[in-house]
Amino acid sequence: MTDKDEFSAENLTRDALRLLGARICMRRTILGLHQRDLVNELYYERLINDVENGLVAPTNEFLAYLAAALDTTPQSFLEDNPAEPISSGSLVDLKVAEQELALMNAHTKVEVEMPEVALSFLEPFNAKPEELASELKPVFFRLRGNAHLQMKNYHLAEEALAEALQLLESQPAVNPLQVEVVRNLIGLSLYREGRTKEALKVHQKSLEAVLKNNITNRRFRLILYTNIANEHYMLGRSDLAIKIYRNDALPLAEQGEDDKQVGLIFWGLGITYKGMGDYARAALSFDRSVKLFEKCNEPKMAVQMLDQLGLTFIERSDFKLAEETLLKALSKVDKLVDPRTQALINNNLAYLYKQKGEPERALGHIEASVEINREIGDTLQLGQSLSTLADVKLALGNLDGAFKDYEEAIRWLDPQNQSYLYDKVMENYADALKKHGFLEKALEVRFSMSRSA
Repeated sequence: MTDKDEFSAENLTRDALRLLGARICMRRTILGLHQRDLVNELYYERLINDVENGLVAPTNEFLAYLAAALDTTPQSFLEDNPAEPISSGSLVDLKVAEQELALMNAHTKVEVEMPEVALSFLEPFNAKPEELASELKPVFFRLRGNAHLQMKNYHLAEEALAEALQLLESQPAVNPLQVEVVRNLIGLSLYREGRTKEALKVHQKSLEAVLKNNITNRRFRLILYTNIANEHYMLGRSDLAIKIYRNDALPLAEQGEDDKQVGLIFWGLGITYKGMGDYARAALSFDRSVKLFEKCNEPKMAVQMLDQLGLTFIERSDFKLAEETLLKALSKVDKLVDPRTQALINNNLAYLYKQKGEPERALGHIEASVEINREIGDTLQLGQSLSTLADVKLALGNLDGAFKDYEEAIRWLDPQNQSYLYDKVMENYADALKKHGFLEKALEVRFSMSRSA
């Protein structure tokens, strides 16, 4: 028998094709990879989806590519016994097969960001996860953690992901990529929680493991570099962030023709350039990001980039273009269920009208922004919107109200993990105090800034 005959999937029956697809999907689920993580210049996500659903027979070359990408062999997908558990070569075990099916369904829902549905597939195992097959326990905890991460339940996410990581690291022959997928999610949860320094340490440890173990998955490396660049920016290291975006992340994204990831990188570059005062490059980066997100049908991200583009025009004092851009973004966000972005756009419209010398028009927008941020519990944005509200009240002559809002904004912000925004708010507060004759209090705020540096 030739190698081609031994590995061939091109002449399988319909039932055998479904089993083959399920085994590929299960292997991907175990590693924690998305279908788009397997995409390259020859094989697209639609083809991978069709193979996993048993709709298309993979060529021998494609099957070999999938096996290599999933760190296994083509034979593991072509076992003779269709009744055995999807992920193993053991004797018939319907209980394990049912567990595998539930985890695959949960993984599919996590992929499309339907975390509540994912958790419903995991619910039967919550009471006794120890009854899961040993290979599946870390998968269960990773999926549960990822679902809670998407729901912004960060404590529950980190608890489940830590359990998954411990289980994986206790296994003698675990796949390194499987471990680092979990570690990256832990770092992402810490970052979204505002614990940026801790997140950076976790992601740097993951990058060290990726380089040491020669993990070559392009998309995972891309995501990891992007996360690290984001964290350096948040910690005030703009030059280093730009270097990582351009030299490490962008070539990987362009290599994979991944419009969404390229858009995310230009988003990061735009934010960083804006923070450095390079508004021309920031505007170019945001504009390119808008077009890329529109191209790959990501309307929420496209609106968020319109908002950032409008803010950049404000900083360039191009108020007419800023107003057109922000009002366009506001009209688009009203059609989306995205209160966070709605709050941001209102915040930036308030900032625009305040800069134009129209604080009365600004007040309604910024009060709407503060109210939304209180409702959704976004402390970072709440601190930012309260600071803008304070600026508007200063312009309206309401000193007591302005100082009160500055102080609340400062309480919501973390000087260690959100240093750039925290320092900016503190500086604005100190300047306002000094301008209106409260010199002792202004010096106290400045001294507090130097202690937190």
